[in-house]
Amino acid sequence: MPNNDWDRFLGIVLRVPSLFVLDELFRAAFGVAAYYSHWENEETLGDSPGLSAGNETLSEAKNLTREEVRDGVPFLSIAFPFILSLLLHAVAGIAACVVFLLRIQKLKTLYLFVACCVSTFISYQLNLRLITRVLASDQQASVFRSLLCLQVSDFLNPASINNVILTTFWLQVVHQQIFIRTYKMPCSCNFGNLEKLAGFSLLLPPFLVAILPPNHSIISQLPIVCAWTAFCLLNYSLIVGIAGIYRTTLRPGYQCIRRSLRNNTLAGVLQIEFIRLQVPDVLQLFWIMRAIAYTISYGIEKMESGSIFAEGWSVSFAEVEEYLKAVMAHGCDTIIAVLSMSSMVHTVCYAIGLWFHSFLQINDDEQKSIGIVLSVLFFILAMQTGLTGLSIEKRVVRLCRNFCLVFTALLHFVHRMVNPILQSLSASRTSVSKHVRPLAVASFLLVVPILMLTWLWTNFKLSTWLLAVSAFSLEVVVKILGTLTIYALFLIDAHQNTYWENLDDYVYYIKALGSAIEFMFGVFLFLNGTWILLFESGGAIRTCMMCIHAYFNIWLEARNGWDAFNKRRTALGKINSLPDATPNQLSVVNDVCAICYQNMDHAKVTQCGHFFHGNCLRKWLYMQDKCPMCHEVLYGTGGREEKERPDNEVVQENPEQVQ
Repeated sequence: MPNNDWDRFLGIVLRVPSLFVLDELFRAAFGVAAYYSHWENEETLGDSPGLSAGNETLSEAKNLTREEVRDGVPFLSIAFPFILSLLLHAVAGIAACVVFLLRIQKLKTLYLFVACCVSTFISYQLNLRLITRVLASDQQASVFRSLLCLQVSDFLNPASINNVILTTFWLQVVHQQIFIRTYKMPCSCNFGNLEKLAGFSLLLPPFLVAILPPNHSIISQLPIVCAWTAFCLLNYSLIVGIAGIYRTTLRPGYQCIRRSLRNNTLAGVLQIEFIRLQVPDVLQLFWIMRAIAYTISYGIEKMESGSIFAEGWSVSFAEVEEYLKAVMAHGCDTIIAVLSMSSMVHTVCYAIGLWFHSFLQINDDEQKSIGIVLSVLFFILAMQTGLTGLSIEKRVVRLCRNFCLVFTALLHFVHRMVNPILQSLSASRTSVSKHVRPLAVASFLLVVPILMLTWLWTNFKLSTWLLAVSAFSLEVVVKILGTLTIYALFLIDAHQNTYWENLDDYVYYIKALGSAIEFMFGVFLFLNGTWILLFESGGAIRTCMMCIHAYFNIWLEARNGWDAFNKRRTALGKINSLPDATPNQLSVVNDVCAICYQNMDHAKVTQCGHFFHGNCLRKWLYMQDKCPMCHEVLYGTGGREEKERPDNEVVQENPEQVQ
């Protein structure tokens, strides 16, 4: 694996433990939830989750009621454990965030230091176990004599003390090599070969046990004495590293952020850091590892209780369904878990969008935005519905409802893909085979929402959520029906030999009708959301989303529709102010429309003497008020004078322009 790929892989893996720490902190609500529920509910905090039951001071403070505090219990005995717990949780959260933001080289140094600590601790435990075994055994250690006499059976017998000593020795060799090869000071200090001495000291207990009598006074002190050098070296490294964290980490990071902000905007800096930290990949790996860990614990618990595998390895559908519900509920019980699940939604939606792009044979970057938008939508839905604070049963139901909304939004994105393809295919004479794939996707968009709504209305009672999903799904049906109708009109026009002058009017009416229906759906969703906000579940996030929906989906849509209507009405007024060309004028000109290059059976005459189709000229007037040929103003006070002129005079006035 190339070095860059290896660093990228390590950057993903080494940041996952920080998320586990943050996840546990959010699960414990940073030590605040238990105290908050105590003072809110007038109950003792002994039953509240989120605080360590082993802390006696906290337990005493938790068991105090409000009446006891009023009766003279010192306030400090209650406030101090709460403040201490809050500070410890906050420090742990800040440390986890700092570790998550570290660069890959700093992460390597940190985890190598952790590996040294773990290796030293395991080595100490092995030595302690060896000494305990030797002191409790009545056998005499004779490693060198057995080696000289080639008594191999003494080393192969697991009950033999020689076997224990030799096994411990080789394990300590492994730990000694790990310590020497992974130890690296987190600062610029250099201790020469002291780390090698600390590593070799781990080998002394099995060696001394082999040569000293078991009742020697130094035997019982060997583990702590031999590990003392390594522990002192690690502690010194830790103290120096913490003392120099500002100089080596915080200040360079702050300077790097300042340089980035000078060269980029805040959004650009966040995007750069988002890519550097590989946030989506880290979140996905975190969610997968979390799901695997929960699956293992869930399976062990069920097997111990005899719920599964009691009569063989067969599993029923109900057990699989129960497992999936448990995994999904556990996968979104904290904010970090919801972010991770949103990243999984991004991956799934991106893959679906990529498949539709491949199926429709189009090349653009639309599928990239699908995953981002839908993952953000899923996270917003989870936050505004309070997904993390619900019970397991309600959380599963709410999660399924959110998935329905996300799936419907995915159908809207697919419609955005297929709509321009159908319009372009219908406007040109192409082979029938090229129409099959887009029409298949259009049929899918037409049938799936109807089937989903039929199933939902059959199995669920009327509710605000069901009304929202129905409106959102029917909007897809209306859009695809409008697209197919326009596709049919363009297809008919493409196979006609004559110019269909009123085609644009029909297309406008269909689009206007579809936009009006979509606008009504938007108003309905706003009213439905207002009802939910006022009478079911409010919140700041839902209020903000309602304001955004009211501005973008109602106000802007209404304003844009009204502007389009005014432009069309103004263009019609301008066109009506121009005179119609008489048959005599058309026969004299004997030309095609300069806009659409079609024959002119009917035409409008501009003040500058040019002839155009009325519909073509109207579309031109949507953009500007000048003639497409000579760029003079198309309408003015002279329009009535032009009507009063003889037919031949209008044509003969500027014959070279007519040609």
